Amino acid sequence: MCLVNVRKGLEPRKRCYRGYHRTLKALCKNSGYFRFANGDIIDLNYTLPEPMYTSMKNSNIFLQTFSPGVSRLSIYGRFESFKEGFIPHWNLEVNKKQPEKYLRLVYINTKQRKLLSNMEKEILQRKKSIYNSLSSSVQATVMPAYTDFSGPEKYTMTDIQNRLREKVQSSKNTIFQQAMKEMLRQFEDLKRWTVNELETRLRAAMRVALHQIPDDLLNLPDVDEEFQNMKSWCDFLDLEIFV
Repeated sequence: MCLVNVRKGLEPRKRCYRGYHRTLKALCKNSGYFRFANGDIIDLNYTLPEPMYTSMKNSNIFLQTFSPGVSRLSIYGRFESFKEGFIPHWNLEVNKKQPEKYLRLVYINTKQRKLLSNMEKEILQRKKSIYNSLSSSVQATVMPAYTDFSGPEKYTMTDIQNRLREKVQSSKNTIFQQAMKEMLRQFEDLKRWTVNELETRLRAAMRVALHQIPDDLLNLPDVDEEFQNMKSWCDFLDLEIFV
């Protein structure tokens, strides 16, 4: 399959070979990517792992995980549930007559929502990186062959095609395994980053709000109920904030 795809990327779409060696040389100079004047693109780094991308789309797992909707299967859906359940709106309403208690809850709620909003932006960037990791990994594997033809020397179209085919052929047993390992590594990094960010940021916000001692100890607000509610949500999400 990989050799079929490499032929697909290296042969002219129109059976006109005149000057195509310049196209392949430009492809190598740009590390596997070339855009024609009419807007058509050759992206060998995407063409090689194309079956993997197709499999990702067909399985829907990747799409569901990063779906912008509120599905329970998506990261954003979990965040939305966290926003609504961590400090419910009704809890804020019933405590409006207790200023200190109310302000503490508002402070925590504001910090939490701002944190999740910032995390969603970072996750979007990491989603792009994870999606592109397959083609980036393939690019890194084929890069020695690209480098061979990126200089000023003259090569025929056949020279370039054969060298790129040889590189893909020699790497066919590892190129896609390495690409998949890199994608999974980035998924694991995202998971660790998400948990660490929630633990670190929310722990700081809660300690400020829940553990500071008012000047008048007699007016210390009772936040046991809210404290237990927050702790149960953190336990549900495996966040060791109250350790």
